[in-house]
Amino acid sequence: MKLNAPAVGQNLQDHIYVTLDKIRLNSSAAQYTTRIPEKDIEAIVKKYELTGEGVLGEATAGPQALLLSERGKLANESDWPDSRLNLITRCTVPFGEKGNIDWCFYAVLDRPKSVGKLTLNATEYKKGTTDDTKLALIDFNYLGDSSDLDVLVDGNKTFKFKMCAVLFY
Repeated sequence: MKLNAPAVGQNLQDHIYVTLDKIRLNSSAAQYTTRIPEKDIEAIVKKYELTGEGVLGEATAGPQALLLSERGKLANESDWPDSRLNLITRCTVPFGEKGNIDWCFYAVLDRPKSVGKLTLNATEYKKGTTDDTKLALIDFNYLGDSSDLDVLVDGNKTFKFKMCAVLFY
């Protein structure tokens, strides 16, 4: 049976995020922050798969600040934040930097206007391909709506303003 359903695979949305800044902790603070040495990754992953315990089971997201952008204000959505700032306590850092730990700040767009789509690669399907990585054609269309970038810029401005207020208070 064939069914024509053109809406299937449309309106694909994702959270868009950008790194705003890093805070480097010195070696005296590093002892309180989890770091995974490269040589231990395989054992740590196995332990987590078997028991659900270990550093992979720890929360890495710290405090979050929910924000309402100018776009949200103009749309009278004052009760529905459209972005947030996140502190991530386990950033990706090169393993060669001993004694230093980075915390990252991200601006996250939670309600993007941009939408993408997921379609079937009919050519591969007709060939009999069963590999989903060849069958799926994904267009995320990140920042396809220019106002999404404006929301991320609002988050960046808020972050810089708040950090200056904290540093110079």
